[in-house]
Amino acid sequence: MAALCGIQGRTIWSLLLVMVLCSLVTEAVISKINYKKADVGKEKIAKEKTSSTKEFNANPNDSTTDELNKNFKSDTTKLDEETSSLDPSTQKTTTPSMEKSSTLKSSYNKVPEILPCTCGIFLSSQFTKGSTEPPRGECVISNALERTFPCNGVGQKQCQTKCLEQIVQHLPNSANILCAALDHDIHKERAYLFIKNCEDKWINTHLAAGREYCCKNREPCSCK
Repeated sequence: MAALCGIQGRTIWSLLLVMVLCSLVTEAVISKINYKKADVGKEKIAKEKTSSTKEFNANPNDSTTDELNKNFKSDTTKLDEETSSLDPSTQKTTTPSMEKSSTLKSSYNKVPEILPCTCGIFLSSQFTKGSTEPPRGECVISNALERTFPCNGVGQKQCQTKCLEQIVQHLPNSANILCAALDHDIHKERAYLFIKNCEDKWINTHLAAGREYCCKNREPCSCK
């Protein structure tokens, strides 16, 4: 009986040991299966990511991407325009001091034009004797000499002398020359010499021919 009990005890322990070993083996198998499933899931996710990246790279000109890029560019351009319109540093402003300085600079750079000596013949009816007012209308005859003189009293005298030299050469034929230059008839008019020197201003020399002129139809006629 004692021997039988010993045999049964060993059998029970053997069965328990077998059961423990089986449970350990089962847990190891289950854990291995779960580990494989996790690896398979990771590989699947990695493959999906790779395929999606390939698809995006293969289609960089997708319509959705293009539309997003266009919208982003248009928004950026509008923002730049609004910023530039609001930023005073980007706007050109001219202050009165700048305009004044530029005006002064331009006037400083301008060189006054110096006119050459010019001779002009005016009739006695075109100006008032003893008056400083300029003669009325256009001169009957004018001649600009290709020469300049000093812009002072000495220069005026030199210009006057040169004009007299020119007049003296044509004095014998002065009536014909004067009447031919007129567009109207005159009666008992005297011809006076005016000059211009440096400035565009007629100066009366108070010099006149020693005779009166009468013209009709651009021809000299008697003053009776």
